[in-house]
Amino acid sequence: MLLCLDIGNTHILGGVFNQDKLLTRFRYATHLIGTSDQLGIFLLNFMQAKKISPDEISATAISSVVPSYDYTIRHTISSYLKSSIFILQAGVKTGLNIKYKDPKEVGADKIANAIAEVSAFPNRNMIIIDMGTATTVCAVSRHIKRKVSFILF
Repeated sequence: MLLCLDIGNTHILGGVFNQDKLLTRFRYATHLIGTSDQLGIFLLNFMQAKKISPDEISATAISSVVPSYDYTIRHTISSYLKSSIFILQAGVKTGLNIKYKDPKEVGADKIANAIAEVSAFPNRNMIIIDMGTATTVCAVSRHIKRKVSFILF
């Protein structure tokens, strides 16, 4: 199973997937992260309530726009779940061709949105509106060679 964590400024959105099927999801206030032990106990309690064994989590994917919590999140996963960790960030090979002045400034949340859009709606040009702590608008367009351009407004 895969645990996915989207760490935003206001909330952490989490989901547990078995193959391509979303089994369950949660929302947790980012300011409540506290220590790795506090977050770890939350995750264990959540999984217990949903009847998911922590041993079943083989990998964790993280998208974070709050770098100050990155160490705590990684330490939580390695201490409580012992799964492999993948961190989505600028510079990771995704197949996206990011057209932005400095592509490393594009947040992991925007990259994750574009990856999801490409997966859900292949071969379509799309506008993505993310209404999180801040509302952002992104455009994803296809080119002849099936590359994806990603433009942040």
